[in-house]
Amino acid sequence: SAEDKPFSFYREIASSLGVDTRCRFVEGFVSDETLGEYFLAADFVLLTYSLSFHSQSGVLNIAAKARKPVLASASPSPLLESVRAYSLGLTIPSDSLQSVIQGMRDLIAQPPKPRWDDYEASASWALNAKKILLAAKLIANV
Repeated sequence: SAEDKPFSFYREIASSLGVDTRCRFVEGFVSDETLGEYFLAADFVLLTYSLSFHSQSGVLNIAAKARKPVLASASPSPLLESVRAYSLGLTIPSDSLQSVIQGMRDLIAQPPKPRWDDYEASASWALNAKKILLAAKLIANV
């Protein structure tokens, strides 16, 4: 979008902070075959959405598959409900740099004990398809 910063912006920040040798910047499409490598290299995943975000995050499912805790922000939403209900990480206020910094420190100092299997069962395709069919009154509650 027009609000997106160019990669050079982030490279310059990393350089000015002296962490550029610890950062890997990848422009362009990341294939499904290589996506797991990025999650494997991470300690946790930032899902820091603005207050205008009211949905679930597909990235949460990828993080869960990779067994990586998350730091999440958004408006009240299914994303935050899932993170809290299954202890998948921490939730923080949206649009707050200080909250992101403190949340990262907290995740490092005291990693959560996520209930990955419970989350994955609640987010399964079969269960979601059943909920859609129930909502559309195409099946009766079994």
